[in-house]
Amino acid sequence: AREDFKLEDARYHKIIIISDAHVGGAHIRTLLLTFFYRHFPELIEKGHVYIAQPPLYKVKAGKREVYLKDDHELDRHVIRNALDGISLQIGDHEVSSEVLSELARRGLRYRQIVEALAREHRAPVIEALLDRVEALGLSAVEERFEGRERLAELAASIVESVRKDMSEARVNFEVIADETDSALHQIRLLVVEDGVTHHERIDAELLGSPELAELLGIRRYVAERGGPPFVIRRSGEVIGQPTRLVDLVHSIGEIGRTGLQIQRYKGLGEMNPEQLWETTMDPDRRALLKVRVGDDLEADTVFSVLMGDNVEPRREFITQNALNARNLDV
Repeated sequence: AREDFKLEDARYHKIIIISDAHVGGAHIRTLLLTFFYRHFPELIEKGHVYIAQPPLYKVKAGKREVYLKDDHELDRHVIRNALDGISLQIGDHEVSSEVLSELARRGLRYRQIVEALAREHRAPVIEALLDRVEALGLSAVEERFEGRERLAELAASIVESVRKDMSEARVNFEVIADETDSALHQIRLLVVEDGVTHHERIDAELLGSPELAELLGIRRYVAERGGPPFVIRRSGEVIGQPTRLVDLVHSIGEIGRTGLQIQRYKGLGEMNPEQLWETTMDPDRRALLKVRVGDDLEADTVFSVLMGDNVEPRREFITQNALNARNLDV
């Protein structure tokens, strides 16, 4: 019983949660964390609860094998594999290997942000908005939200760009005006694709988001080095000419996958005992995350969502944080 629990009587002082590396495993792991937080918070407060880091992928090149814990690690591994044999030309000059590596790193981050935003905004919409901000300046775009006519002009230019990227879809817009506060004006895009209508909102909140600011910063970094189009060469031969940063990352990724055998584990049960020991359980090689709670009130709110009767907020929270590990604080 909970009232009989005494930390000093605990037989084990390192409790390790091991679950599959995919979203389903994250769900189980979160429920176990909730159990410990609600019923045995002292174990977490004293640093006795840990999360194991089993791999999601095994990558083999020849006789060499490496285990990678998530999609981000796989992306980085594939990019590193590609960079050894290629060169990159921006404009009329070839960049150094250091600049190429940094471009690839920032490009990966750029793609991760765009994919995270894709839950509410399709990539062509984000790209079109970024193009407008770069062309006009952020303050000028923000000013257009203060008047209905100027906002409609901005919306029309965004829609024109989106239509070029999504030629199979029907894309229209409407301006939603708030007569009491111009800061609440917004553009609503209506995207009809495969018979399904999607609504996407562009407003001041999106314009001021840290994600958009980071994307703009990465774009500035690329522009300072000449900007697209890019020319990728291997052994002097042109093998790709991407025109956008996301396309550059994709092209490098395809090159990096050449010669690799990539196995994605659906669960821990797909590993044999030797692999499980080598990757997850061997004390000399395993990676563990110590569970910490920094803000009791915030943690209580989060765990209330996770243990509540309403399934949808719990599913939304687990899915979002499992896929966006950069913002997952355990």
